[in-house]
Amino acid sequence: MGKERKKRFYQNTNLLLEHYLDLKTYCDNAVYAVQSIKSNREVTMLMMSHVDTALLLLKGKCAAEGTTEKYKVIELLHLDKNQQEIPWAEKILRASKQLCCDEMTVMKWRSEMVHDLSVFLFGVEGLKLQL
Repeated sequence: MGKERKKRFYQNTNLLLEHYLDLKTYCDNAVYAVQSIKSNREVTMLMMSHVDTALLLLKGKCAAEGTTEKYKVIELLHLDKNQQEIPWAEKILRASKQLCCDEMTVMKWRSEMVHDLSVFLFGVEGLKLQL
């Protein structure tokens, strides 16, 4: 598997997280009088179900490892509806204050969680293996 493909899995995971709340809203509100919209909604709902399952697995992994604060970064930055409209830099700052760590740590933990989530979403192809 090429380096570009591995990078794409990470980027896709990143995009799914960045648009998580919008995609959930779409699933709840799409009016599908047109077949193509109905099909798109079904695909989106299936993918979001997969993302939700992957997030639960990641949360469980972090709980088992005693690293729940790392998962909390994902919740604060991507899953909290109350922070959806807050600018990114402000989200990072708020997360660092809530977790009592610096902003670089928040970014590092987020990156680790995105990588781990990629594995739960895409299996072995989500790993950064050098084959």
